[in-house]
Parts: sequence; structure tokens; C-alpha cells
Amino acid sequence: MTKLLTLSLLLALALAGCSSDDADDPASPNVPEAVEFADYAAAMAAVMPPEFTGAAKAEGNYTMWTEGQYSILGKAIGNAESDEPMSLYRNLNTLQSTISMIEQFAAMGEGEFTGEGPDGFMHTVIITQEDLTQPVAVPAECRGILDVDAMPIEHVIKLEVPDAQIVMHLGYVQSEDAEVVVTWQDEHGEATAFSVAVLDLGTGAVTILGAFYKVTEQETASWIYDISTTGEDNTEFVYNMAWFSSNMGDEGGLSCVNGSGDKDVAFGMRYHQYRAPWIRGQYDTYGPYEQLFGPVGDNPYADLNVDGQYPDNRASLIDEDAMFVYDDMPHAFFASPFGE
Repeated sequence: MTKLLTLSLLLALALAGCSSDDADDPASPNVPEAVEFADYAAAMAAVMPPEFTGAAKAEGNYTMWTEGQYSILGKAIGNAESDEPMSLYRNLNTLQSTISMIEQFAAMGEGEFTGEGPDGFMHTVIITQEDLTQPVAVPAECRGILDVDAMPIEHVIKLEVPDAQIVMHLGYVQSEDAEVVVTWQDEHGEATAFSVAVLDLGTGAVTILGAFYKVTEQETASWIYDISTTGEDNTEFVYNMAWFSSNMGDEGGLSCVNGSGDKDVAFGMRYHQYRAPWIRGQYDTYGPYEQLFGPVGDNPYADLNVDGQYPDNRASLIDEDAMFVYDDMPHAFFASPFGE
């Protein structure tokens, strides 16, 4: 719940906060005019399979995807209110809440703003803004999801809520060709999160990438994801994600999912699970599994495998070589690309 409380607290302050006496004049050079961004969550939800809330029982490997507390689709797809923080719809919900905050805080200017959070207490958020003249470096721990070392971000908003130990940086650039939104946040010194959302204004294609790392008394955990719209008119998706937990076995476990397709026709997914020594292709006894899904009646995740086997056209929907591996995962906290 920490991440959701962080976002709801900041959003509540953005919507209801009032400026202190030392807030800067809204005409400050560091304060842009009102800014609006694409609805990334809606764009992705339009092409992704819908939120996963369970499916009818079936036999064979299909049950591993759909049934029980540890179902693969529950962790890989999930829903906005999911208890699985690595799930797609939980991350899309978090991203869109973050973008809403960018829009609100950009209009508020700089200074200290106080308001009541969802916890019923008054909190103060300190806002600073900065125009950037140089590309910002991608955190080294997050380069497993990006092919570049730096990004040409033009403006950054920095937020700090001292009493809640929350720090968040929101960077963006808008040009004639593309819109890019980059976020980084630190939660109580226990977790760091990084995300990038890109809209190609020429093709309408959307790409969203994210990385998360946390350490608590109970476990060390991390996850990464890369999701894009593709195909004619961007009606199809490509999804690649992985999550690690130190609580999975003696040395931890890594779960990886890759898939693509058209949610209204058919889409395929492949699942791997690894234990140390984390060598590609050397899976543990739980997998690998391949599954073809598609809409049948009111079930958007119906089993389309034939006689329990994935069809021969797997190469068009599954890219095993593109699946994340252990070395792609963040293995430490990562600093903000925008400095302190």
C-alpha cells in the first residue's frame, strides 16, 4: 500500500493544497504554463487484454495462468486495485496518477504547499522546477529496460514531502514528434521506482517502461516491464516483464513473461521461472509454459491451445530471445536521473 498512499497523498496535496507566503510568483521563469499529457493508461488499456480478475477452471497448464493466489495472469496482468504491485494494470494506474500530478503541480509553481492527505493529516509538499539544457542519464540499474544511456528531457518538477519521507521527480519533454514523461521516486528510503512513457506523435504508438527495487525486513524485490502498442493502427500489443523476490526459495526466484497479439482475436504468452545460477534456458521445474488466449463468449482469457498444445504459429506472438533475464533486473537502489 505504500506506493498507492504516496501517490494519493501527493495528488491530494496538488488538488487541495494552498500556497505558503514564500511561494514563488507563478510568473517565475521556472514555472511553465499549463501542461497536458496523453492518457497513456487509456491508450494501453485499449489494446491490452482487460484487467484480470480470474477465469473459469480448466485442466492442464492453463490453470497455472488463471487459478489461485499465484496465478501468472494475476501477477503479469492483474487489475488497478491488485495486491500484486508488479502487475500491468497496477503500474498503469500508478503511471496515470503520476501524470495527473505533473499536470497539477506544473500549474502550482514553486514553493511550499500544505493540504490534507488521505490519511487525514496535514502535509507540506516542497516544489521546485527547473528547465534542463542537457540530456539526463538513465540510472545504471535501469538500463536493462532501455537501449539508451541518456534522455533529452527539457523540464523537471521536484517534489518532497519531508514528514512522509517522499521524494519524487517528474521530467518531461514535448515536441512536434514525440512526448516523453520520466518519473523517479524514493519511498521512505526503502524503495526506488523509475518509469518512462513515450508517445510517437507521428504514428500514435505508445511505449511504457518501468523498474522498481525495494528492500524491507521481509524481502528484497524488484520488477521491470516494457509494453508497446504495435501493428496497423496500433491495435496490437507487445509485453515483456519480469519480477524477482528473495522469498522464492533459498536464493530467490525470477519470473519472466513475454507475449503479444490482438486482444480481440488471439494473443500468446510464455512464462519462465529461474533460480540461481540464473542461466537463460535453464528453467526450474515450474515452467516454461506457453499459452494462447483469446475472447470466447464473456471470457477474454479463454484457452485457445489445441489439445493442450500451443499452436505452431508461436513465433509470431512469442519472442523468447527478448525475454528479460536476471542481469536486466535492478539489484540496488538507483539515484534520480535529475540529481538531488
